[in-house]
Parts: sequence; structure tokens; C-alpha cells
Amino acid sequence: MLVGHYSGSLWKQIAFVTITCAAAYLVLHSRIVRPLRARRHPHRVVEVRKDRAEATTLVLEPEGEDRLRFRPGQFIMLTLGDSPLSMQQHPFSIASSSLQRRLELTVSPSGDFTSALAKVAPGTRAWLEGPYGSFTHDVDKCRGTVFIAGGVGITPSMSMLRTYRERGAKFPIVLLYGSKSWDEVIFREELEGMEQAMQLKVVHVLEDVPEGWSGETGYMDAALLERHLPRDQGEFEYFICGPEPLMDAVEPLLIARGISPRRVYSERFNMV
Repeated sequence: MLVGHYSGSLWKQIAFVTITCAAAYLVLHSRIVRPLRARRHPHRVVEVRKDRAEATTLVLEPEGEDRLRFRPGQFIMLTLGDSPLSMQQHPFSIASSSLQRRLELTVSPSGDFTSALAKVAPGTRAWLEGPYGSFTHDVDKCRGTVFIAGGVGITPSMSMLRTYRERGAKFPIVLLYGSKSWDEVIFREELEGMEQAMQLKVVHVLEDVPEGWSGETGYMDAALLERHLPRDQGEFEYFICGPEPLMDAVEPLLIARGISPRRVYSERFNMV
């Protein structure tokens, strides 16, 4: 009885049609157009590697001569299977160097899809959409970097560190890396090698410490940052990625130290 009352005016009819068409476009773009674009970057899973903290690393190789171009720290949307037209698209940070042809995705099990990655068979086709994200910077212009990471949140920082290593970076780098235990420190041996190859200082912060541990324990607080962060005269950029409590605690501490928010980058593994 009231349909005419609410939609009788021409401008209301135009508004309703516009909203409906916009919603239909977003659905078609998300479910058809974007997946079809992923056909430009067909890849194959060439290796499935088990890492510490129950994480799994997928090594992907492009089919053909072209490779995915990305900036270290960015992420992609991944679809596994014979067709990119799937309802299962998952975002993962790229952990490999931006100079390499192969891509590495190191993923911690947090759901049905991620828990099943360890069982993915080599040769499985992979479709990549992206890259996305602004958790990155100009490596060539960098004068100093501080990474603050927790758990698998180290992955975008590893992409930058691996790129630094291949480019022969000469500037100072500090990594504060929180882990549950020493046995769950992902990339532990590789980070030790990076300390020898670059001006990199790695500070491990553990919740559960082994016998004889003399390093940092507990959580990252103002005192810990004071002990390990370099003197900053405006040349360092700060990258934070990890569990929500870590990020919520560290971000205001950096600002309280007088660091400009424009030099603090945060990557939250969540929809915001």
C-alpha cells in the first residue's frame, strides 16, 4: 500500500536503481572480474615446507616467463585449484625477496584453509591477485629501518630483509621479534645469517624461556624499547606486524618517543 509513497518520486527511483546496480557491479567484479584478472599470474606450487611454530611455507613458481612484480612487504590474494573462479580467496603476505622469480608464502594455521596447506601437493595450480598493501617503502632511499614483529607477523618484514640482503644494504636495521618460545622462532637460522651479512641487530623476546636464557622475556614495553631502539634523528622508518595486543601496545609507545606517525607503518592481519 505504501510502495508508491516511498518510491513515487523520480529522484528516489533513480537512487534505488543506482544502489541496486552498484551492489550488482560489486558482486560481479568481486566474483568474476577480479578472479579472471588473476589468470594473468598463473603459478604452480613447487615446494611445501614445514617450518617452526607449525607454520607452512608454500613456494610458488610462475608459469611462463613473466613474474609477479611487487614491493617487499605487500600481500596477494591466493586461490588454489584448476580455476581462479573460486569462492576461496585468501590474503597472504609475501615472505620472499621482491627480486626473486619464485614466491614464498609462510602461513600459520588459523583456520580450515591454512591448516590444510601442509597437505597441498606440489604441482597444484595457484592463482594470484594483487599485489596489494602499503606496508612497504622505497628500499633504495632507506636510511634505517626498525621492524617490530610477533609470531608469523614476521613474514612481510622478511620480504624486506631478504630484499635488503640481495641489494647489499649498508644502513642500520633493528628487528625486535617476539615469539612464544625459542623452538617457535620462525626463520631463526636465516636471521642469524643475516646478522652476519648486514648491519642487522636481532633482539628475540620470548614468553617461555629455555634454561640458561639471558635475553629478553615477557612483552615489549617502554623499557625494552629504550634498551634496544637506536637513536633516531628522523632517519628511521618503523614497521609493526604481529598479534593485536603487541601492536596496540607498541604503536603509542613509539609516538610517545617523539617518532612521527608518518614514519610508523602497521600491518594488521585483519579487515579494517
